[in-house]
Amino acid sequence: MDADWDQNKISFNRLEEADLPLIHKWLNFPEVAKWVKWDDKDYPSLDFVKRHWIPRILGSDPTKCYKALYDKTPVAFVQSALISDEPKYEEAFNLGYNAAAIDIFIGEEKYIHKGLGSLIIEAFLKDIVFKVYSIDVCTIDPDRENKIAIRAYEKSGFGHIKTVWNPIDKVWAYVMAINRKSVQE
Repeated sequence: MDADWDQNKISFNRLEEADLPLIHKWLNFPEVAKWVKWDDKDYPSLDFVKRHWIPRILGSDPTKCYKALYDKTPVAFVQSALISDEPKYEEAFNLGYNAAAIDIFIGEEKYIHKGLGSLIIEAFLKDIVFKVYSIDVCTIDPDRENKIAIRAYEKSGFGHIKTVWNPIDKVWAYVMAINRKSVQE
């Protein structure tokens, strides 16, 4: 059963280097590690996390990373990027138009599987994605076996558009999309 969440208590802070031990902790939580893998690593080291995220924090990688907070408590990691910034994704997704892509994982155990994820996504789309990028479509691409994530994305308004092999994550991606107009309504 979903908790009685107040969407007004959701906020986002840009990820900073000081946040990386928290991201490391979250990536090593079994429920996150089950679905989030980096270079085939289920449980990455803190050094690996730093090597991966510092370029994003410093801006040399165009991916924009955030902590999602609920009532000022960090609960999730969310990121966004343009698909065109990653040629392997652009080729695999083959959308025929540019779009943003987002990823999310909730890292705090007491917030997982409680209905908060879909609200974080809705707020992120409205407050960040469609304000930062001049695009009309945003995508998300969970592993096709991750039924819980797919349901959360459907609750946020995403619809399935295709299933493709994701060459970076090495999984069959259940590509879902939402358009700007449906977020603004």
